[in-house]
Formats: sequence, structure tokens, C-alpha cells
Amino acid sequence: MSKKILETLDAMATKNQDNSIRIEVINSAIETLPTLTDSEQIEISNNLRAEILSGVNFGKSGQSPLLSSPTYSGPRTSEELWHCVKGLFSIEIPLVACSDYSNSPFEWFSKVYFGKSDQSVALASRNSGKTFLGSILHYLWNTYSPNHTSRHAAATKEQAKVASGYLQQFSRDPVLSQVFEKGTVNKLDATWQNNSHWAVVTGSLQGVSGQHPNKSTWDEIEFWDIDAIEQTFYVPTGRGDNYRIWAAFPTRQRSFGAMNWLVEEAPKRGIDVFLWTAFETMQRCVTCVATDNSPHGTDADRMLHCVLWEDCYGKKGTKSSGWVPREDVCKMKRSLSKQAWEVQGLCSKPSSHGLVLHNFEHEFAPAGNYTKWIYTPELPWYAVHDPSEGKKSVIYCIQVDPEGRSHMFDEIISPSCPSTNHAKAEFYEFCLDRGYGDPEKIIVDPHRTDAIADWKIGSYLGEGINHKYNAEAPPIDGKSG
Repeated sequence: MSKKILETLDAMATKNQDNSIRIEVINSAIETLPTLTDSEQIEISNNLRAEILSGVNFGKSGQSPLLSSPTYSGPRTSEELWHCVKGLFSIEIPLVACSDYSNSPFEWFSKVYFGKSDQSVALASRNSGKTFLGSILHYLWNTYSPNHTSRHAAATKEQAKVASGYLQQFSRDPVLSQVFEKGTVNKLDATWQNNSHWAVVTGSLQGVSGQHPNKSTWDEIEFWDIDAIEQTFYVPTGRGDNYRIWAAFPTRQRSFGAMNWLVEEAPKRGIDVFLWTAFETMQRCVTCVATDNSPHGTDADRMLHCVLWEDCYGKKGTKSSGWVPREDVCKMKRSLSKQAWEVQGLCSKPSSHGLVLHNFEHEFAPAGNYTKWIYTPELPWYAVHDPSEGKKSVIYCIQVDPEGRSHMFDEIISPSCPSTNHAKAEFYEFCLDRGYGDPEKIIVDPHRTDAIADWKIGSYLGEGINHKYNAEAPPIDGKSG
């Protein structure tokens, strides 16, 4: 960094006790850069960010006299951590919880980073930056902890690509890339100059087995198998100063399945549960749009000006301190059903009312609706298909025991399924891979007669979409939902 810049910072600075420049001063300097020309702004900004990365501002030298390569000293307090993230990644992690039942995202982030919560689940709203925050954690852990190892496991290949994209983004940044060993950043893993390593894997039983990194994060476990989640608890292992961390950050969408099982298991396993809603990551409303436009109106009047009124009443939005524009949150709410918004936006527990699983025997399933029933070839089984072309397609695998109790033993969830034929081909390969015989019946939404026909087309000896299944609709009222 040039002498002139350092002199400017020195004149601005509030000093730490060890005479280092406080990190918020460097961030303040970065924020004044738009007054400079583009080339000056980029150069000075990168120099200032390099100062943050090296740890000079944390009260320790960023260069060890005993080593030929730089060493990095990380944040020591929550305040330093917040400013470190702001300076390096240009994001202000929200510090405020907007309701009595929620947490701020930074509360979770800080406790996980410093190891104050070694096992945690962060129930977060849709589009709240969970994977980005998780990727930042991995970057900081590996940068400031020599000989450190970490793993990020995603439910699907598509989700793994998201984390991989952040790794590639960090490797192209002129400042953040300084910590990587040259030529070691690949699509799914990277090695640091301090001999630390980060890898992105898929969240299958095979993907998480046989690995023992210091820290592991688990993404969108709503769509994981229970057996794979069970295996994750044996994965992270602390060594020396590199303490153990197990952290999951999903969005809960259903009243059964892996996510619900994990939340109910959390108290028994010593897992801390954090929760933040769409309001925690929304940009702050300086004033309430609804009351500004309808100061003496009814709730219905104010809903016309802001669809969030019935959830906020002018209080949560004015506490928000996130980065998502209010209109984007409003659009998300409009695009979802009322129940989906309550679950995915406000992080309420999903209702099981009206589900086929609602009447299952709970007493035989201590974790809730999802049991550990193992497929039994001697018993008939049924596939229940909820088709949704272009959106999420779901197939549940169910067996009935000799006493007439139904058990869901497996499922296929396709986040973006283009057609029933695509679901049919995927189901055929799925059954071959798992060793399941043909189901007794494919039970299909009665409103989708086209889907029923697609399952029936073909022959019993055909493969993929050419395989014929015994499909029918359940005998329910045609007006039912």
C-alpha cells in the first residue's frame, strides 16, 4: 500500500491498543472511493482489501519473519469479523432479528465461525444467501487456519454448482485469490498456500463417507436421505487448533422428511437451531409504505400498498438490515401459495393437514412422519406421483405392512421436471439402481389424466419412457385439491 494511503488512514484512524488501524476505518476509506477515477478506485480498493485480508488491521502482522510466504491473521472478535466480511466480500451480514422468534443471520455466522456453536441448523428463508454465507465461512476458515480442511455438501449436483460458482468467483478476485496455491483451484476443490483445503461434494451416503475434514457444512438437506444425514455426524473431526464444526443451512418446505426429522432430533443431539425469515435479509424500510399511503386505512387498504403488511404491520420492515429489495420479497410472496410463503418466507413449521402422510402411525416413528422402513421385496409397494411440469415433481415410495400400516421408504424429488415422461424415465433408472421391482400401482393426481396416460404407454419389457406401469388415479372427489 502506498505511503500516501497509509498516511491518510493514519490521520483517520482510531487505534487499537497495539497501534493497529481499526478495520472499520479501512472500510470507511473504501466507501469514499467513488469520488476517485475508476483506475484509482480499483487500485486503492484492492490495496485496502488486501490490508484487511492480511490481518494487519486485526492487531497482528500479516507477514511472518520465519516464513518466505505471507501468513494471515484472522478476526478475533465478532465486530472484527463483521467488518472483515464487509471489506472483503462487499456484504453487510444483517445484525438485527426482526421478531421475537428469529435470529439475525450474523448471530449464526459469528457463532459458527468462532466455534461457539459446533453443531447448528440454520432454518432460513428462500433466497437469503445461505450458500454464499456458507462459502464465505469456508474461505475464512481455510485462509486463517493453516493445515485446515473443510467440506461443503449439497443435496444435488445443481446445488453443488452454486457453491462451486462462489469458489470460482473467489479465485478470480484479485485480492481473495492471493491465498490460493497456484493452479489448484478446480470446479469442486481448492488448496491454499497454507496447506488448507476445501472441497464441494454431493450429499449422498457415498459422497459424505470416508472423509474427516475439520469443518463440514450441509446444504439443502430437505432433499437428503436420512441415512446420509446420520453419516454426516461422524464426518467432521477437530485436530489441534482446527476445531470441529457441523453446520446445516436448509429451507424447510415440508412437514415430513429429512428436514423435519433433523429439527425434531436437534435437542437430543445437542444441535443449536437458528432461524431467520425474509425480513432479516430484506433491505430496511426507512418508513412504512403501507402506513405512508394509507395512514388511517384498514388492513385491507394497507395490503393494497404492500403485501407484507399482514406479516409486518409496519414493524419488521423498519428493523430489517439486509440486502434484498423489499419489492423482491413482495414478488416472492406473490409467487407462492399462502402456506408456501409461511413456510419458506416466514420459516413457520409446515402443516401436515390434508397430506396422505397425515394419518400415518406416528407412534412407530419417533422422529415424526419419516420412518426407517426398509424396502421389503416380498411386500407390494406403491409410487405416488405429484406431477408438475416445468416445476417440482415428487414421487413417494410407499409400502404397506401386514397390519395395514403405510410406510414411506424412499422418494424422488426433481426440482425442475420438464414432463411426466422425464419423471418416468428417472423413476425407471431409480428403481434399477435401488433394486426395487415394479410398483403394484403408480397413483397419480386425478386432475392429470395426461400424466396417467403417459405412465401407461409402452410395454412391461420396455425401458425408460417405454416401460409400461399400472397407473391410476385415487378414488376421490374430482373437486378435491
